[in-house]
Amino acid sequence: MAENLSGQNGKSINRVNPEGISNCVWVDAGLVSYKLCDRDFECENCQFDQIMRQESRRGKKTPLESKSPTGAEESFNASLTCKDTLPTMVREFLSKSIPRTLSPDRLYSKNHLWIKETEDGKYRVGLDNYVTTLFPGTWNVILPQTGTMSRRSGPLTWIILEDGTVVVRSPLDGKVSRSNFQLRESPALLNSDPYESGWICEVSGVEHKKVELFFLNESAAKAFFDNQFLELEKTLVYDLEHKSDHVGVTMMDGGTKLKNLNDVLGSKKYISVLKKLLSSEM
Repeated sequence: MAENLSGQNGKSINRVNPEGISNCVWVDAGLVSYKLCDRDFECENCQFDQIMRQESRRGKKTPLESKSPTGAEESFNASLTCKDTLPTMVREFLSKSIPRTLSPDRLYSKNHLWIKETEDGKYRVGLDNYVTTLFPGTWNVILPQTGTMSRRSGPLTWIILEDGTVVVRSPLDGKVSRSNFQLRESPALLNSDPYESGWICEVSGVEHKKVELFFLNESAAKAFFDNQFLELEKTLVYDLEHKSDHVGVTMMDGGTKLKNLNDVLGSKKYISVLKKLLSSEM
């Protein structure tokens, strides 16, 4: 499979990948020149991904990070008391701290991506704030390179967390014609302004009939997401009450010092939740 990409310096890059094998996420980040992924982006099982994230934490080679606490985190922190239990915190966060709003002038996929047609017939793509408010205070975003093909259910972009990498699956078939490089400088826009300046990329060559077939309008999407988060809350609460031995990060007086859903669930469970939401049947 041949790729003709536009590098960061604007020069054309030609590569030939084996059929069915894609570039590693760190290649698209521009941090390594050539590395193939044969794990279908199951990054949590990849030693190379672990090494690269360790390098990121040391500050040697990394995309710029978002370090601003989200509004949901601030609300969540303010509501915690020493009497709270972990299941109560999950209910509090998912029921009250998530700003469940959708922009009415766009369509939504079931894995929390929105699209909006531009004046020149392309589709702008972004993430809704149901899922972005679940991001912790620090993350990186890796954007798709201009000229790459967007394949429905294939990788579109990546969220790099301290303890794992989450693939965002594309809802569209087409060609990436533009990426929002403002996110390289300010990835927190994914959370603070997800429907406007926090968009991810634009895709051209999209069949309009498939858009009508696969996407939900605002009211249908809100009903689907509200039910999805209700089921997620029930599952997580049940797990914490019956299966989990995770007790969170505690202070000496027995109170609980938790910043976000990641702290409540633990990194492994938290990343699995994000992966499920961003890979839902589209």
